[in-house]
Amino acid sequence: MKDHNDDCPRGCHPGMKGNAAAQQIAASKAYIQEMYGSPSEVHILPREQCKDVRPLSLTPAADQELTEALNAVGSETHNEPEIPPRKSVLLEAIGLVTGDRNATYGPPTQDFDRTAAALTAMGYRRTDPGGKTLGLEPHDVAILVMMVKISRLMSTPDKRDSWVDIAGYAGCGYECTIEEDQKW
Repeated sequence: MKDHNDDCPRGCHPGMKGNAAAQQIAASKAYIQEMYGSPSEVHILPREQCKDVRPLSLTPAADQELTEALNAVGSETHNEPEIPPRKSVLLEAIGLVTGDRNATYGPPTQDFDRTAAALTAMGYRRTDPGGKTLGLEPHDVAILVMMVKISRLMSTPDKRDSWVDIAGYAGCGYECTIEEDQKW
């Protein structure tokens, strides 16, 4: 697709390279290409500025769909309120613990139960409040991996990934405690 936003030979839109309008036009062109094929030239300008360019022939329904898409291009990227950092970290953590990881590793309760059993078999133990030595439980695994992330944050406190992972492990750990309570 020929790009008429940068150094247009017709001089229709000089100086638009890199600005918001140029980005909007580029996104519109990509949409047109995806929806209607790849014309050799797409020129998105008022007709009076490009009289020698043959306009796309669209059905009224397609024209309406394209108009709505073009109107949405700027509003989607420029008018969305910024998500506060704490909310974005929690939303990312939710996406991680409820997404593909379940399919890959199974529910955290099962994954952490296997890890706890392996660590217990290797001799790792915990002590209950009464001083009794016990094997590890799934929620202990969540605490251990959170401690790894906390350790990393001590040297790189601006590492977003660690904060996200701690939030995710906290949710998984709590889920493990609920399942552990149901076993007893």
